[in-house]
Amino acid sequence: MYIFAQNPRYSLDKVASCRLGVIEAGCFSTEDYDIALQKPNGIPHYLLIFIKKGLAYIRRGEKEIWAEKNTLLLYHPQEAQELVFLKDESTEASWIVFSGSRASEILAGLNLDGTTAGRLSGDTVTPIVRQLMQELPEANIYQDELLNSLLLQALARTAQNRALKEPAAGVESAIKKIGLEYNKNTPASVYAEECGISLSHFMRLFKQITGTSPHDFRLKLRIDAAKALLKTTDCTLAVIANQVGFKDPFHFSSYFKKITGLSPQKYRESKE
Repeated sequence: MYIFAQNPRYSLDKVASCRLGVIEAGCFSTEDYDIALQKPNGIPHYLLIFIKKGLAYIRRGEKEIWAEKNTLLLYHPQEAQELVFLKDESTEASWIVFSGSRASEILAGLNLDGTTAGRLSGDTVTPIVRQLMQELPEANIYQDELLNSLLLQALARTAQNRALKEPAAGVESAIKKIGLEYNKNTPASVYAEECGISLSHFMRLFKQITGTSPHDFRLKLRIDAAKALLKTTDCTLAVIANQVGFKDPFHFSSYFKKITGLSPQKYRESKE
């Protein structure tokens, strides 16, 4: 589904000759296919995008971002726009295009004159977009105050949430935490919740950073720790298995051989 409304007083392809004006507002959902926005040279106006649900891949310069629900993005005039909204995540999003001679001044006053990414605690933007869509088709000079008031509400919500911590930073913290507690069986869903992202998003970012899954990452840490214990102690296999996080010595031996090509005993003997 893809619906939008335009202001008949302005053009989407030209800079608006006003102090502040809403050019377009709309929303869509990825019901049947991914929706891509590819504009290498951007547009003449500002673009505010709100991701209501789902997931979007965003590239800004050299930075890649996976944006989840309740994320706000602000693009400046002529800034390259490269986004893909994913069908598999049932993504829904809305947007506002605005312009005007005072737009830059207003954004600076809200400390939004740089690249902005923020996350709201809930969906407070979609109702604003829907109200704009109702008002825009019949827009006239007398409605500017209402339209601009709605726009400023959306911008204020962006300003209040501009210090969003990128999900990748949270995943990196989770990786360090797993490194410290590799002998525990903490589910990946717990780490995902601590990062404030979905499990599928966490798994995707985790593999992007480490090249493997949380399970295999933890397993390798356990085997590396077991190798050190086999080399430096006389502990029994059952004790070593328990210390590195295996309750069952048989499973420990099985995983150890699968990863190293040797049984724990053969590995120990080869190091003596």
